[in-house]
Amino acid sequence: AVYLSEMLKVNGTLRILNLRWNQIDDDGAKSLFNVLKDENRTLERLHLDLNQITDKSVESIIKMINGNRTLTLVILTDNKISEDNQRQLEKAGQLRESFALDVRFC
Repeated sequence: AVYLSEMLKVNGTLRILNLRWNQIDDDGAKSLFNVLKDENRTLERLHLDLNQITDKSVESIIKMINGNRTLTLVILTDNKISEDNQRQLEKAGQLRESFALDVRFC
């Protein structure tokens, strides 16, 4: 995921990134979220379901949601995020118009 983050810094065309079932952990996820927060304005949909993302990434996810207005869909189903943090993420997502976040079955 760290190498993908570097690619996303210079990407000007990729709109959908499906990283489903890739064993992405918090370190890799945070790297992606930080780039998407600050340096990528083309990606619209990010699929990260069935990975190893935990509560340790929640703050980075919220910052990404708040900082990137191009993303319209983030799927985080079947990760390891607690119910309390799922609610925090859902609240952050609800503050965005035309944005969907899926955190079911975490």
